[in-house]
Amino acid sequence: MDIRLLCILAMGFFIGMETHAVSLPDIFSDHMVIQSQSQVTIWGWGRPHEDIKIFTTWSEDTVKVNTDRFARWSAILSTPEAGGPHQIRVKGFNELLIDDVMIGEVWLCSGQSNMEWTFRDGVDNAASEIQNANFQDIRHFNVDIRTAEGPQLDVSGKWVVCTPETVMDFTAIGYIFGKEIHQNMKTPVGLINSTWGGTPAEAWTPREALELNAELMNAANALPKVSWATTEPGRIYNAMIHPITNFKIKGVIWYQGESNVHPNQRYSTLFSLMIATWREKWKTDFPFYFVQIAPFPYNEMTNGGAIIRDQQRRSLTTPGTAMVVTSDLADTTDIHPRQKIPVGERLARIALSETYGQDLGEVRSPVYASHDAEGRNMVIEFKFAKELKTTSGKLGFFEIAGIDGVFYPASAKIKGATVILHSKVVATPVHARFAWGNNVMPNLSNEVGLPASTFTTISQENF
Repeated sequence: MDIRLLCILAMGFFIGMETHAVSLPDIFSDHMVIQSQSQVTIWGWGRPHEDIKIFTTWSEDTVKVNTDRFARWSAILSTPEAGGPHQIRVKGFNELLIDDVMIGEVWLCSGQSNMEWTFRDGVDNAASEIQNANFQDIRHFNVDIRTAEGPQLDVSGKWVVCTPETVMDFTAIGYIFGKEIHQNMKTPVGLINSTWGGTPAEAWTPREALELNAELMNAANALPKVSWATTEPGRIYNAMIHPITNFKIKGVIWYQGESNVHPNQRYSTLFSLMIATWREKWKTDFPFYFVQIAPFPYNEMTNGGAIIRDQQRRSLTTPGTAMVVTSDLADTTDIHPRQKIPVGERLARIALSETYGQDLGEVRSPVYASHDAEGRNMVIEFKFAKELKTTSGKLGFFEIAGIDGVFYPASAKIKGATVILHSKVVATPVHARFAWGNNVMPNLSNEVGLPASTFTTISQENF
């Protein structure tokens, strides 16, 4: 055989082998953070039936796996206590080195624009935060915006170490949250930012889950198309969430709902389904802490903002959830309130208390617990409060209704963790509601100053 032909064949053989060389998803890269004291999955691709060896600097053990006939492989790594930096070496036909790996706490930050919002976009009182953002142990992974008709295998992005320069492009709420966890727990923190402004919850929910509920699916298919984002059910989940569902996380922080302000009395059902499905995909019941949307005119529907805030409150029946109320932080002329720092801090206090077990006192806002008619009065009891108080002036924003369902303003008197309501025009009160309006900034809080949530006692079936 001609020597030149042999050379060409040999080159083709080795090029073919390189084409099928061991590779990893983008999320496994330099500067990454992986969850401490866990069984962490690492995965990738190679040649079919290739021997893969994985070495880490925190263990003397070598993990050995083989790729399957689809050229995929995965392995489980046992991680120690928080610390680093470490290295991970993956060896097959070729060898990959992941450098500067920290072991700590990994949180997914997701939702629409208020979670996406960066310091570069504009955040109140941010100058000192930016100047002091020298945290080598806080790392941020930004998932690039993508959509897909079916579940994808990889996301595009990279891990970035926190500095005053790089923090400008972090999710601002996520950074504040991560900084509080880092400083209080003395642990590295990894923040995975998967956000897209102007997107409805339906796009973040797997389509197959929505298809099990005809009412939700019909509503999802009826969402109006917009120019700035996809609204198709499941499209964002497929491209920006599904590829990382094997990546071990501690929990999720979420800020979304503005794009669901329309006639949507089933948002709590949708939202709870999304949370349950994400947990199913991750195969763990991680904590899910979310932000209630802030007061804003929302001209497209009368009281649509109030309805979504109440629906978010109702979602708290989902185990392992907690809600941050932001009515006291709102700028009612801006759908993107610039007070992001307190929002991140409130999320962090919930996590530090309920996930990490720190004794921080009350960390939740007051929410409606029950109501009871006492003659011409209606007594409302709140959870997450020992002593309610007004933040300014006379307590207001309460209404009561009789059997006819017509609401009238009510006088309100605080007694411990209850509010006693009365209206001269309602002889026999049946229902009550609070802060019922798109643009309402109420003045009721608990003893630590956290604002009370919007609510109505009318069941969602009777809206």
